[in-house]
Amino acid sequence: MAHSTIVFKQPNFGTIRNAPVGFSWTTLCFGCFPAIFRGDFKWAAINILVTFGVALVTLGFGAFIPWIVFAVIYNKMYIRELAGKGYVVERVESRFNLDQLQAQLETVLKPAQAA
Repeated sequence: MAHSTIVFKQPNFGTIRNAPVGFSWTTLCFGCFPAIFRGDFKWAAINILVTFGVALVTLGFGAFIPWIVFAVIYNKMYIRELAGKGYVVERVESRFNLDQLQAQLETVLKPAQAA
């Protein structure tokens, strides 16, 4: 379970996205489906292709390896993708503040302007 959630908002359209921070248990258990349900089709396709590629090379025995790797990195990649698309941080649901999460994620997140 992720230890924090960052709520992002797209400033032009008002679209809200919840982005968990930390290890992705759903990606570990369900592979590419969390990415598909989030509308993150690029990373879903990458997950599928890498999993099939590793499964072919290892004759199926190593197919679980990409799931473990993606479970470790997927939430961070999703947050970076949202920040790159212009989403701003609406709020942080965590015991950590935004600066601490930015340091953990190794990325800069733009907070929403106070109204």
